[in-house]
Amino acid sequence: MVGQIRVSDVQYPTVGGDGFALDKLTEPDQRQEQTPDGPFQVLDFATVLTPLRSGTLTVGPAEMGLSMMVRGRGGGRGFDRFFNDPFFGGEQRRLEVTSDPLTLNVQPLPEAGKPADFSGAVGTFDFEVKAAPLDVAAGDPVTVTLTMRGTGSLENVTPPTIPAGDGLRVVSAAANQPGSQPAAAANVAERTYEQVVIPERAGTMNLPALRFSWFDPTTGTYKTASHPVIPLVVSPRAAGSAPSHVIGAAPPLPAAKPETLGHDLVFIKDTPGDLRPIGARRYRSVGFWALQLGALLAWIAVVVFDQRRRRLHGDAGYARFTRAGREARVALAAAKDALRPGNHALFYDAVARALTDYLGAKLQLPPGAVAADTVAAHLARRGVASDVGDRPA
Repeated sequence: MVGQIRVSDVQYPTVGGDGFALDKLTEPDQRQEQTPDGPFQVLDFATVLTPLRSGTLTVGPAEMGLSMMVRGRGGGRGFDRFFNDPFFGGEQRRLEVTSDPLTLNVQPLPEAGKPADFSGAVGTFDFEVKAAPLDVAAGDPVTVTLTMRGTGSLENVTPPTIPAGDGLRVVSAAANQPGSQPAAAANVAERTYEQVVIPERAGTMNLPALRFSWFDPTTGTYKTASHPVIPLVVSPRAAGSAPSHVIGAAPPLPAAKPETLGHDLVFIKDTPGDLRPIGARRYRSVGFWALQLGALLAWIAVVVFDQRRRRLHGDAGYARFTRAGREARVALAAAKDALRPGNHALFYDAVARALTDYLGAKLQLPPGAVAADTVAAHLARRGVASDVGDRPA
């Protein structure tokens, strides 16, 4: 919560501790809350915490960094008057705020009633099984898709699999599919797995029933969802047709037959091509030297560009100095856009930030050191008149 103090550069909080897994923090929700001390701006960071062991867990403390704006003293004239204006902070101070730790008492999962196929899912889930195609020829692959979705944790869950059997060959074990991420709603998870099987004989064949078990913390009991058998209609493979290849490399090409070398007549050329006198050399042509000069100029341009790129990446001060003008123009354009609907507070804040960043980059000042007296001293050393700050804009 932030009150009447201006802050900026708010970082995402970090939560210390062990014995639990923490999902990535979502983008914070912003709202305003009225308190006895006045209105406060509230930022809510949401995530999902999953305990990895039973017992007492200490979560946190959470730490977050931010910058606080501190006003300068007095009114003054010129630059002093500008930097001490109510819309412009005089100095930035870096702060680290820390929360109180949170203690959780995690109960162990009960042993009574635990299914043999339980693999660690905790929550409330639905279980769905699909297979396609259902009408195939012997030797063709069938893809079985398993989906578990619901509220809770599916981390490190082992999915049920179809075992190989009489006339049924398993090509690939179940694998977590790319893109199977938790749903948008908080603590709602979804995992999709696939398994490829191949029926090897014709006739009617049933894929065995599959079960998925989890622990429901709301009822304190284990629950199991099962999917019935899936019938397959397998027709004989047509004579002469090859079975589908699911895995493995393609067969090698047949080796080329060795060619018997011999002696033959060399025919006279009907079109001998362009003839040139003996002793002609390309380096005597203007085009040859123009091509060499072009290559040299291109090499020089690449060297200059690479040196500039290296300096921009290695010299932070030079990079700030070079980009200061462009970034200032972008910030002033944004301030102008904010002024059109009459948002004066946002306009002055944008102008102050643009001027502070520009002066800091051009005068090689660190963040937080752009103050009225500092700027005036640097400008005086560069020959700028002391009354520039008093001149009307």
